Amino acid sequence: MKKLTLLSIFFMITVVAFAQKNTVVSGVVKSIDGEVLPGATISSQLLKLKTITNVKGEFEIKTTLDDVLEVTYLGFKTQFFPLAGKNKVIIELKSADNSLEQVIVVGYGTQKKKDLTGAVSNISGDLVSDRKATQVSQALQGAVAGVTVTRSSGAPGATGTVLVRGVTSLGSTSPLVLIDGTPGSIDDVNPDDIADISVLKDAASSAIYGSRAAAGVILITTKRAKEGVAKFSYNSDFGWQTPSVQPKFADVQTYMRLYNELLVNDGTSPQFSEDYINKYLENNKLDPDSYPNTDWLNSFLKTSAFQQRHFLDFSIGSEKIKSQASFGYISQDALSPNQNYERLTFRVNNDFELSSKLKGLFDVNFKRSLKHSPYGTGDNSYFYTATQLPPLYGDYYSDGRYAEGKGGANPVANAREDGYSNAKYNNLSGRIGLVFNPLKELTFTGIVSPELDFARLTDWQRIGNFTAKNDPTVVTFRSGTVNSLKENSDNSTTLNLQFLANYDRVIKKDHTINFLLGFENNTYNQENFTAYRDGFIFPNYTVLDAGATAAQATSGNGSQTALRSFFGRAMYNYKGKYLIQSNARIDGSSRFDRDYRWGFFPSIAGGWVISEEPFSKKLLKDNYLKVRASWGRLGNQNIGNYPYISQVSLGNNLFYDGNSIVPLVSGGISDYAVKDITWETTESADYGLDLITLRNRLELNFDYYNKHTYNLLYKLPVPLFTGLTAPFQNAAEMKTKGFDLNISWRDKINEFHYSIGANLSDSKSNVTNLKGTSTLGTKALLENQEYNVWYGYKSLGLFQSQSEIASSALLTGKEQPGDMKYQDIDGDGKITADKDRVPLGGSLPRYTYGGFIEMSYKNFDFNTSFQGIGKQINRLSGIIVQPFVENFGNVSNYIVNNYWTPQNTTAHYPRLTYKNDNSVNYVVSDYWLTSGAYFRVKNMTLGYTLPKDIVKKAGIANLRVYLSGTDLLLISKYPKGWDVESPSSGYPITTTYYLGVNVQF
Repeated sequence: MKKLTLLSIFFMITVVAFAQKNTVVSGVVKSIDGEVLPGATISSQLLKLKTITNVKGEFEIKTTLDDVLEVTYLGFKTQFFPLAGKNKVIIELKSADNSLEQVIVVGYGTQKKKDLTGAVSNISGDLVSDRKATQVSQALQGAVAGVTVTRSSGAPGATGTVLVRGVTSLGSTSPLVLIDGTPGSIDDVNPDDIADISVLKDAASSAIYGSRAAAGVILITTKRAKEGVAKFSYNSDFGWQTPSVQPKFADVQTYMRLYNELLVNDGTSPQFSEDYINKYLENNKLDPDSYPNTDWLNSFLKTSAFQQRHFLDFSIGSEKIKSQASFGYISQDALSPNQNYERLTFRVNNDFELSSKLKGLFDVNFKRSLKHSPYGTGDNSYFYTATQLPPLYGDYYSDGRYAEGKGGANPVANAREDGYSNAKYNNLSGRIGLVFNPLKELTFTGIVSPELDFARLTDWQRIGNFTAKNDPTVVTFRSGTVNSLKENSDNSTTLNLQFLANYDRVIKKDHTINFLLGFENNTYNQENFTAYRDGFIFPNYTVLDAGATAAQATSGNGSQTALRSFFGRAMYNYKGKYLIQSNARIDGSSRFDRDYRWGFFPSIAGGWVISEEPFSKKLLKDNYLKVRASWGRLGNQNIGNYPYISQVSLGNNLFYDGNSIVPLVSGGISDYAVKDITWETTESADYGLDLITLRNRLELNFDYYNKHTYNLLYKLPVPLFTGLTAPFQNAAEMKTKGFDLNISWRDKINEFHYSIGANLSDSKSNVTNLKGTSTLGTKALLENQEYNVWYGYKSLGLFQSQSEIASSALLTGKEQPGDMKYQDIDGDGKITADKDRVPLGGSLPRYTYGGFIEMSYKNFDFNTSFQGIGKQINRLSGIIVQPFVENFGNVSNYIVNNYWTPQNTTAHYPRLTYKNDNSVNYVVSDYWLTSGAYFRVKNMTLGYTLPKDIVKKAGIANLRVYLSGTDLLLISKYPKGWDVESPSSGYPITTTYYLGVNVQF
């Protein structure tokens, strides 16, 4: 009986255990705000099984009811959920506190944000996409502390210039850009393809990139598929561009009266009689061809320009294969005639799990961009002429023909009829890699990344004819003398090879160590070919074979460079309190002689998480506080391709061959070569603080840095008797100091969520050594002065009388009352360029800032971003301040009643003159320097997401519509009608209004 009882108990336990092992547990994973989380990973702690939530956040897993489920999701805290006998559960995840658990991409790897010891800033791809910029460089403007983006044009396809922590070179100051770990251009990526961007700003974080990192490093990571998630999305918007500001000029009658005054001031007779001026508008109505009254900007510019963007994104992921594919298209029309921009992008990112220890990746990216513009004008597109021409020159005759403008200068006709410039850029790149994990702690990675660039540039110049207003058969002016075609082909190939070995281990829970060893090889080959012909009989048949052979010409060139590198990194983390990291890289560059081509670039950094110390627990409680310090050495190899080799210039010269003179190709050394030329080197120190407080709602990051750059390339003079041009030498030095500050706040009130962020940064670069030389110009390089300092005369205002002129030092001796008066610096009684010009202040931006506001309530969302410059000295020049440029140009409205006359001696602008304008009144002086500080609203978007119970009937998971605008508001001290970011002669910055939709299936 006892045996039977024991057997029954054993049988029951076995049945229960068997039943437990076959129990199916189901549930849903959500955020604490109720948002379902597709792609969350659920792992069984007992049975070591795992599964992934579907698009509805649902999952099923076979396990026992006494198991504990580990639930992980990117951006959220990992949660261990005990089943406690339940087979249906709802699991809510909390967001990772201030993203301390966020994984940040760094050099050749990733780190958690809380473990960083260097100055690294990170922004999400959503932020880049939300800014509605067509180029990534423009989207970064004001987005990252320490990153300054300047732009000078709003033309279709225009890009921005990026600086990281100021200037550290007299030459190239562009940061190194890596896309998924391989070198590229920041604008080669579609903004909608970006997952996140990391900016490595100090030497500690960027020294692992060695000789390419002196100007900072930008790491772009593109989107990849997630396991268990399948989705298809379509984003589209349509926009209308208008000029952000537009100048106003004097009307035609005022213009003529002012021009008469200029002529009298210059000692000649008036050109227009008062009767002619008074009757001009009446005559214009009767005979507009003989009495034009043209608003040239209104004639030249469209009211608005249309643009459209479309982006398709497909993603699917399983345990073995994950694939993400996207297609993007943008079309931008221009405000000016005969100009547009198109771009197509295609990207596929694939991840494979070949076995439990071997994984692979295969990525392909293609970009094609097309820029069409009027012949030979680039982005300016005849804007200079359109702003310069006064209204008394005609654009069209009354019968619709083009008028001749001023001597054939009619920007409306020239832009449309004088030919075109086409640029076709194609970029094809790929990435193939294997990741091998022989041990849990050890990873080997091998990557091959080829890139092909094909560019085709076409310049077609066509003769433009202008005919007499009364006789269309009589040609009065021609723009151009011959129909010509120039074709340029520029092709390059780049190959990047990487091999990485990474060891990561936790020892007894308290000690975390990580070691990285790597090898990288970069090769670059470029070829360029140009062909030219003119004499085209058929102006609409634009192929080279249709041109004449008599004046044909060809040219071509090529270059090759290589960079080989060995690098390593060691990291140590004790209990999350004490953090140490060291990097080192050895680079060998083909740009230097064999004896000088290897450079060593080390760095070291440390971090102390004070909030993890026992003594700080009571004081800081749940707050987070970390201090950081770093030092490192970086290099710059962007010094040209072969500076250590003397260049031989070839040309045709005449030689005697017996009694005959024959042309032969000959060569001669044109420049002096410096064999021991070597790296520009920057040593940088950084001191930082990271704080998260007020229940994880407030986050603050602050860094102070100083950089010393030496061996800067600079041309020192060589003796004239050599007959050679001055070579670059490692001769100059520069010091840069600055700070970065980033602060953000995020919170919610019931269903209202909001976040606010702002950043502020400053840098100042001083040239400390030029070997006793200088480079003078409008901007100058001078020892112990800021880089590119404004250089000119100190103004004392305007001369008021002849007696004042007689007792003052003069620049030309021809000054009259109303002309500029300058300070005699050396006191020799005359104003001279070599002794009386002085530094007038730095030209670079200071105190750059940016910020954002994001809000959401139920189905509505709103975001806006802003940026600006707190301090900058700009020079006003050209038509902005000078009337009658080139002795005919327009006159800005604000000058009309504000120029000097004997009756208006307190005016701001000099008297009307042409003789003394360029030689006296508008030379570089502090009189024309003004504040370039500004505040700009970069973007504003209002969106609405349709209720899911409505759209799901159509098979749609999410549908959002939005209204958006970019460059909506500008506040500056610039003269009215001019944009502080855009020069007077260029394509204006534009305000764009969008209507868009985001659909996810």
